[in-house]
Order: sequence, then structure tokens, then C-alpha cells
Amino acid sequence: MLTELSTGISSVFLRMIGSEKKTAALRDAKQRELISNIENAKTEIKLALDNFNNVTEPKLIDFYIYKMLSEQTRFEHLLSEYREAFPTTDDLKPNYKNLCSDC
Repeated sequence: MLTELSTGISSVFLRMIGSEKKTAALRDAKQRELISNIENAKTEIKLALDNFNNVTEPKLIDFYIYKMLSEQTRFEHLLSEYREAFPTTDDLKPNYKNLCSDC
């Protein structure tokens, strides 16, 4: 009887550990995905700014202004989502001055 109880407790404990590892893996995957999306948004802002600086047609100027604003909004949203999901990590801060070396 004691052996059965011990085996039952061990299996519950092992399931709990397995569940914690799975949760940690999912959390790490979410963190990597958010960081990747944030970096992608930063890249898109830089590209839109570069293109904006190299066009003269009014419609393209308007397009790249829209593109920069939409990507900045996306960046801010992702950053907010990251900070909410990972409140103790402070490695990502909005730093618009680093988006463009000419600015």
C-alpha cells in the first residue's frame, strides 16, 4: 500500500514537472516570437524611412508616411504586449532615435 501511494505521488510530481517544463517552453517560444516581431517592426520602420527619403512622387511620399506610422503603431503594440507578458525583463525599450542614424 505504501509503495502504491509512493508511486502515485511520484507520477503526479513527474506530471507537474513535465507541465512546468512545457509551460516554460511555451513562454520562451512566445518571448522569442515577440522579440522577432519587434525587431521586424523596427526593420520595417527603417525601410519605410529610407524609402520615404528617396522618393519624390506625392503618392509614394504619402504611402511611406502611412507605412512608418503603421509600423510605429505595430512596434508600440508589440512592445506593450512584451512588457505585459514579461514584466521583469527590461531589455526592450522604445528608442526611436536609434531607428535612423540621420535623424
